[in-house]
Amino acid sequence: MHPSSLPALARMTSATNQIKEKMNALRKEAEDAQERADIAEGKVKDLENQLRTKDNDIQSYKNKVALLEQVQNPTPPKH
Repeated sequence: MHPSSLPALARMTSATNQIKEKMNALRKEAEDAQERADIAEGKVKDLENQLRTKDNDIQSYKNKVALLEQVQNPTPPKH
């Protein structure tokens, strides 16, 4: 190898190392973001299930109220 090419080789190695470090940092950032997204999706599913349960409870209570109103205020038979 020609002695004058050593500084150029050192610069290329340094640049390559910097690129590798940046790629590793970006990979880590992407993995962290994916983990946060997975956690958030799990929370969304839990909240959707809770909402579905509450909606079912509300419908059940509405049905009970309607039945109680019918018992307290029966409609007279039509003639």
